[in-house]
Amino acid sequence: MDLPREVGPWGGNKGKSWDDGLVGGFQQIDVHVGNGVVHAIQCRYRRRCSSKKKKKRYHGGDGNLVLSNRHGGGGASTVYKIELENHSCEYLVGITGFYGHIDGNCCLEVVRSVSFYTNKGKYGPFGSEIGTFFNSPVSNAKVVGFHGRSGEYLDAIGVHVEYS
Repeated sequence: MDLPREVGPWGGNKGKSWDDGLVGGFQQIDVHVGNGVVHAIQCRYRRRCSSKKKKKRYHGGDGNLVLSNRHGGGGASTVYKIELENHSCEYLVGITGFYGHIDGNCCLEVVRSVSFYTNKGKYGPFGSEIGTFFNSPVSNAKVVGFHGRSGEYLDAIGVHVEYS
């Protein structure tokens, strides 16, 4: 297996950078949506088992469940909860979505919509499919983490992928 690669982020250039690092498997993804934009994302994942040498990057690697920070603001009217089957059985293979200006604010670009693809199917779209389309590679890849920028909204999102 190749070393993980960082792809993206896609979206606007505002907000504070964040990186959840590399994870062992996703259990749940919460997508906070309101007024046709993605306000925030938060994940529950299993820590990735790793060597001491890579311990910091891999969150300590003990296999325990961890709840990430919520990346973005709290103004969403709806929270969509994606619950994946046992993380070794169902896993993320890619994301797609749209980013663009918020209605009435031509200076702020954010993630307007996001969809998650697993080896079992698709979840989404969550938000409005308006603006510029983006997609991560969805072939022989496994998503092993998210990174991006956020403030009041999810400004940008990217993925860490491993190729088999």
